[in-house]
Amino acid sequence: MAQPQGGGGTGDVATFGARFAYVLDARAPEGRHWNNDGVLEDVATGSAAGCVAAYLLRHGRTHAGAELTLSQGRFVGRPSTLTIAAHGAPEDVERVVVGGAVSMVGIGTLHALPPGRPE
Repeated sequence: MAQPQGGGGTGDVATFGARFAYVLDARAPEGRHWNNDGVLEDVATGSAAGCVAAYLLRHGRTHAGAELTLSQGRFVGRPSTLTIAAHGAPEDVERVVVGGAVSMVGIGTLHALPPGRPE
């Protein structure tokens, strides 16, 4: 089972300038996604799922337009299923599609950008 090492040690992905880590089992396919200290694991990461679709097409593990099921969240007790598809040629991915059912977990309104952020 994959598990990042946190706490600022050599396994901390922040030492490589990364803010997050994503691990893919391309045979399953199943992914796992953590923040940079390895403490929080996301149960479904749509932005990463799009990259997975492109990766699988690029490396010949699927064909253009084929819809695949990507699993995530099993290891934290919240199994999720995302559907993914990549379109184009392996050497020229044109677009990716990510889908799945969602659950509302919160709602909010952004009234202003945080200080120091460009508009």
